[in-house]
Amino acid sequence: MWLPILRKDNEARVPKAAAVVSDSRATNYWDADKILAREFAETLEFVEKTKPAWDIYLVYGKTAKWEIKAPSPDYWMHKLDDFPKANFLDASKLAKEIEKQLAINQ
Repeated sequence: MWLPILRKDNEARVPKAAAVVSDSRATNYWDADKILAREFAETLEFVEKTKPAWDIYLVYGKTAKWEIKAPSPDYWMHKLDDFPKANFLDASKLAKEIEKQLAINQ
């Protein structure tokens, strides 16, 4: 999910940014009004729930149920200063968790 946080952020830039995740199972969305980003802030229990959750990486397993509200992810990481250091992005840990979920879901 991509959203306007920085001044240069706009929907036209999404395809280039999304190329980083080339897996066909990944889907990219533009959240112009930050609706889902605010919902994720609530789901992840951010202190300031009115601010959008961004620079976050969410991993959902096969049993995740998307209903009225976004479900809690099975695993998540971030690149933000004010959030749990234990969840700060470590690309190799994130990749291992994704691989683990993919193996479980086969």
